[in-house]
Amino acid sequence: MSKTDGKTCVVCGAVDARLLTATRLSGGAVVTVCGSHELAHLRADAPAATVEELRALLGERRVPLERRGVSDELAGALHLAFSGDRRSGQGGRRLGGA
Repeated sequence: MSKTDGKTCVVCGAVDARLLTATRLSGGAVVTVCGSHELAHLRADAPAATVEELRALLGERRVPLERRGVSDELAGALHLAFSGDRRSGQGGRRLGGA
């Protein structure tokens, strides 16, 4: 489908005009969506009839996970190796000699 006059994807809010296109809902309305959501809507078992149904059908399905609470010995070693926490000002390598 071609680009539409819509300014944002009705599902995710994408505003880049290069991503935007249109999709026809089963209720007959034509709405602006990004290419990813158009493809997902076209592949859906039953197309949405309203914008609200479209958002429910295609909206964010990933569950945010709090990963910082889970740690092991390797994670702790990597954290220390790549953070500034291990720098105590004593010893260690210094550039420029001495």
